[in-house]
Amino acid sequence: MVEVSGAWNIFSELFGKNRAENTFWLDSSSTEKGRARFSFMGGKGGYLWKQLTFRLSEESDAAGKRGGHLLIEDAEGSTNSKFLEEGFLEYLNKELLSLCHEEKDLKGLPFDFYGGFIGYIGYNLKV
Repeated sequence: MVEVSGAWNIFSELFGKNRAENTFWLDSSSTEKGRARFSFMGGKGGYLWKQLTFRLSEESDAAGKRGGHLLIEDAEGSTNSKFLEEGFLEYLNKELLSLCHEEKDLKGLPFDFYGGFIGYIGYNLKV
């Protein structure tokens, strides 16, 4: 086992060398004392991991509809495709409300943790 210290070295050890697919590294920008103590790093894997890709339908812009096509990939590489009539933000909200963590997963953490999705939303989603 190699001992690694420092955030950059830890991230490189965990996700470097072609293992960096769908990774993230979040640091707090808060300057409030005690709030910027932790970095969150992660990547593809684990039973909760999934990647959501949403594309508005052709009719969404013109007709004022919010629907579109959602592609969901899980950690094993399985994909599922569906059409969302209600739009992506409504779907995302339902997914976030359905997330459940087991108490053993949170044991030992020095803070309350509520996981969620990490990524970006493009400007066209406002439709």
